[in-house]
Amino acid sequence: INQHYRDFFGTQLPPSRSCIAVGKGVLPGGRRILLDCMVQCGSGKYLRSTETEADPYAMAARCASTSKLREVLHVQSISHWAPVCVGPYSQANTLRSGLHFLAGQIGLIPSSMTLHTSWDRQLEQCWINIASVLDALDAGSLANMISGLVYVSDDIYASGNKALHVVESICRQQVLTNGGVAPSAIDSAAVTYGGYEDEETWREMTQTNSTIEVTQPLLIVSIPEMPVGAEVEVEVICATQRAASCLDIHEKSFVLEEKIIKPDLGDMELWDSGHDFPSPQTQLEKEIRINIASRSIGNGCAAVSLVTANVLSSKEESSIPVFVDTDQVLDDMLTAWVKSIVKDSSGLCMDNVLHIRLYYVASMLSTSENGTTVETQDDGTRLRCALNSVLASIWCKHWKSRPQHVPACTVVPVQAMTMIQLGGSTDEAGSIKHGEHNLLAMQIVALDAVHMETETWIHHGREDQKFSTR
Repeated sequence: INQHYRDFFGTQLPPSRSCIAVGKGVLPGGRRILLDCMVQCGSGKYLRSTETEADPYAMAARCASTSKLREVLHVQSISHWAPVCVGPYSQANTLRSGLHFLAGQIGLIPSSMTLHTSWDRQLEQCWINIASVLDALDAGSLANMISGLVYVSDDIYASGNKALHVVESICRQQVLTNGGVAPSAIDSAAVTYGGYEDEETWREMTQTNSTIEVTQPLLIVSIPEMPVGAEVEVEVICATQRAASCLDIHEKSFVLEEKIIKPDLGDMELWDSGHDFPSPQTQLEKEIRINIASRSIGNGCAAVSLVTANVLSSKEESSIPVFVDTDQVLDDMLTAWVKSIVKDSSGLCMDNVLHIRLYYVASMLSTSENGTTVETQDDGTRLRCALNSVLASIWCKHWKSRPQHVPACTVVPVQAMTMIQLGGSTDEAGSIKHGEHNLLAMQIVALDAVHMETETWIHHGREDQKFSTR
C-alpha cells in the first residue's frame, strides 16, 4: 500500500491519512482497497511550486497575505513530541488556515517508535500524540476539536460494555486535560505535563485549569486490524488556534426521530442489520431512534455531525436476525440532520455538505447453492445503492432537480460501533447505554472554507467581539 501511495502522491508534503483494515469479502466486487479523499483545488502546486501561472487556484491563493491555502506538517525524524510517519503521509494538513485534518494516530511512543503493550496505554498515547501535533502546529489544543473517530480492535469491542466504558473514560480524561500536554511545550525536553513529574504538579506550578470545557461527540468503531499491530487509532478534525480564538465553537445534540419497526423475515428485499433481536413469537415493536451530535465553528463556517440510527434490546431477549428498510432508515437519518441544521442555527445548509461517510455492521449472508448453504460477507452493495438513491432524492428536492450538487459519500463496513458524548468532569458517568445497538452511523462534514477564511480575517485580533455574522 505504501509503495502505491508513494508512487501516486509522492513523498514531498504528502496528504494526511487514516489507514484501517475492514476484513475480507466486505468490499463490493471482491475489491481489496477503498479510498476516500478530500481535495483542495490548486493546493498541490501552491505547496510544491513557485510557478503558479498554470493553476488559477494556486495563483489566487498566493495573493492572500492573511491565510494559506494549505499547510503540511510532515514529521520525518525521531522526536520527543510526535511519532515519525510510518508511511508516505503527513501528520496534518491545514486548509485555508482554518481546519486541521490530522492523520490517524496510533499509540506509538515518539522517542522509541514502539507501541505500548496494553491497549489502554495505547489509547492514552494516541491522544497525547494528537495534542502534541496540535501544539506544534499553532499552539492549539483538543478544545478546538470538531470531530473525533476512535477505531478499536474487535477484541476490545467484544469484551463488552466494561471495555467500552474504559475507552470512554480514557477519551474523556485525555480530551478534558489535553492529553497532559502543556501549551507551547513542544520545544521542551518532555512534552507531557510540561516537563513536570505528574499532572498535579504541572497544574499547581503553572496554575493551569484542571480541565478543558468541551462537549465532544466521538464515534467508537470496531475493526479487525490497524497499522503496525496497533489496537486503537484516533482520527480528528480540529479548528486552528487562530480560527478558534475568534470564532465560537458550538455543540448541539438532538433526538429528532423515533420510528417503530417490525422485523419481517419473509421479505428478503430488506437489509440484514448485522444485529440480533427478539424472537417474533410474540408481538414485537422496536423503536429506531435517530441521534444527532454536532460541533461547529463560526456562523456558516464548518461543522461535523455524527448521526446514528439506534435500537434498544434487553439482554434476556432471544436472538434472530432483524431486517430493516434501508431506504427508509437512511432517509430518516438525512432528513433528521437537515432538520437539525435549522435548529442548530449554525449558518450551514445542504449546499455546504462536503462529504458523508456511512458506517454499517458487515453481517454474514447465507445463500443456498445446489442444496449447500454458503455464507458470505455483506459487501454493502444494497446500502450503497440505497444511500445514493436517498441522497439524490433529498438533494434534488432541495436543488430543483440539479443532481450535480449531491455530496460525495463513502460506505465503510465495520464490526460494531457506538457513539459517546464526552463532557463534564473526568469522573462523570459514561454515556454508553446498555442494550443500545447502532444500526448505522454517519459522519457528515459541512464546510464553507472561503467564508471561514473571511470570518477569521474579520474577527481575528478582536477577541472582545467573539461572534460571527453572515
